[in-house]
Amino acid sequence: MALTERSIQRALYWRHRSSAKAMVPNYMMYPWGECDMLVVTHAGYTIEYEIKISVSDFRADFRNKSWKHDLLRDPESTRWRPTRWRPTRFFFVVPDGLIPLEDVPAYAGLVYASLPHHPTNTPVIEVVRAAPRLSSAKVSDAMATKMRLALVNRFWNERFRFDDYRRDAMRMRMNSAPAPGGDGT
Repeated sequence: MALTERSIQRALYWRHRSSAKAMVPNYMMYPWGECDMLVVTHAGYTIEYEIKISVSDFRADFRNKSWKHDLLRDPESTRWRPTRWRPTRFFFVVPDGLIPLEDVPAYAGLVYASLPHHPTNTPVIEVVRAAPRLSSAKVSDAMATKMRLALVNRFWNERFRFDDYRRDAMRMRMNSAPAPGGDGT
């Protein structure tokens, strides 16, 4: 089994399942686009996890989202309001040892994910460096509810897609099966 974004999201889910008000993978809360995993703690603070599977992906993040990293480093350097658009904490999550600690900016924490030594197939998560507090802004209960609603809608969309897939597969099987009692010729 190789580490994937989805398997790392699963590990982050298990890490935060009892300490989070909401957890949403691939969620658009901030103006810079999608968060690979966004966690809202019971206290209302946000933790953003940016998952990188390769060194080139890690480096490309600084080229493709330079303004995001400018904001995380120094909120006054951009046009965005510092407390409204920044997570409380920001982490990079990478496979164990992929990125050395000295390559990670001071505004970010670092988490290593490694393959499990047990049959659950959920990666092991290790915080190498805790992320500093970037903001004291809290997510409102209304926003947390909106995030949970997004998850419910995502669940139902996936359920409908699965039902459609199952129905289409059944039709294909029935159309390709020989007629009852026939010899198939």
